[in-house]
Amino acid sequence: MSDTQTSTRISQIGTVIVPVSDQDAAIAFYTQTSTPTTPT
Repeated sequence: MSDTQTSTRISQIGTVIVPVSDQDAAIAFYTQTSTPTTPT
């Protein structure tokens, strides 16, 4: 296998707004599921 290098250039950044009815549950969902999992 040969080593290849790919560069990525970010050309635009946007904002996404998602309305939720339960803000505490949404915060818990995003903060508790953002940790990477280790394969077993």
